[in-house]
Amino acid sequence: MCLLTGRPFTSFREPAPPARPVAGIWLSLPRDVLHKKIETRAGQLFENGVEQEVRNALPLLGASAKQAIGVKDVQDVLEGKSTREKAIERIIFATRQYARRQETWFRKEPGLAAKTPEEARAFCVAFLEKQAARGC
Repeated sequence: MCLLTGRPFTSFREPAPPARPVAGIWLSLPRDVLHKKIETRAGQLFENGVEQEVRNALPLLGASAKQAIGVKDVQDVLEGKSTREKAIERIIFATRQYARRQETWFRKEPGLAAKTPEEARAFCVAFLEKQAARGC
């Protein structure tokens, strides 16, 4: 095509759409930090009494609520089908998968920008300062 037209190959590409202004942000953490937080939280569930919470809630839960991450795992512990350690491992695994799906969705969403918690704070302060300057 380049030889026939005398134009560079890149000239046949469609121009990139104009950049959209940021309509919102999502908090993004480095993978190792996120994984550590997930592991810590999964362990804390049992320390904070998740077994009793699930035991009390099970008769009231609908089908969708019973599919929430960890409910089946805690139920298995209550019924003696699993150990706390196995349940924690499965909760960590399922939560990491869910976090990965969320990140994928957010990355594809136009108008959303990934920010670390520190960047998010600065972004929000700057946004509010602009709004205040405009009298909003």
